[in-house]
Amino acid sequence: MSSSIPEFLFGEWTPWNSWSRCDCDRNQRIRTRNCKGNSCEGCDKQYEDCGLGECSQRKKWSQWTEWLDKGTEQVRYSAWCSSNVANMDVGMRKENRESMRNANWSDWNMHPGVAYRYKLLRNSSISIEHHLLSRSTSSCLPLHFAIPIFCFCILIGFLLQNIILAVISCCQKRFSRLTYSYDSNPRDYPSHLIRSPKDESFW
Repeated sequence: MSSSIPEFLFGEWTPWNSWSRCDCDRNQRIRTRNCKGNSCEGCDKQYEDCGLGECSQRKKWSQWTEWLDKGTEQVRYSAWCSSNVANMDVGMRKENRESMRNANWSDWNMHPGVAYRYKLLRNSSISIEHHLLSRSTSSCLPLHFAIPIFCFCILIGFLLQNIILAVISCCQKRFSRLTYSYDSNPRDYPSHLIRSPKDESFW
């Protein structure tokens, strides 16, 4: 039985594995190794650039453009080019989505208990968004203001009615006094205006 201690118990690297295929999006490839034992000094991964040979058709993409209106849709584009200087190639890709822009809100429509408005999506003739609101919204007079105003209007109406009745009563009294004054001095008026006993029923 051997009394020597294997070296890997203190940590030993295995040989490097073969290089991986090139990751053309990152323009790099990787190889790895494993540590045998408790710990090893150094790294277990190694990277290097691929160069133009392996990634002659590697594409570099631009950022997406803003969404653009196109009929009932919205589209955006992204361009690419290859990294092969000797055989430059360019291209484009696009994405489509349903147009999210809406028409303007309609005017408010008032009905008993509710008010509503709507807007029609530009990309559809039947899709409608709407809001239902109670009549006590800011467009209407709040109830805690409406009740005092209503009571005040009733009070003003009552006072005006009493004033009008008082004026009418005062006018009637003055007219009665004036008539009595005419009747008490018949000698001052023409004979056809003097009231006689037989005319009492007429007056």
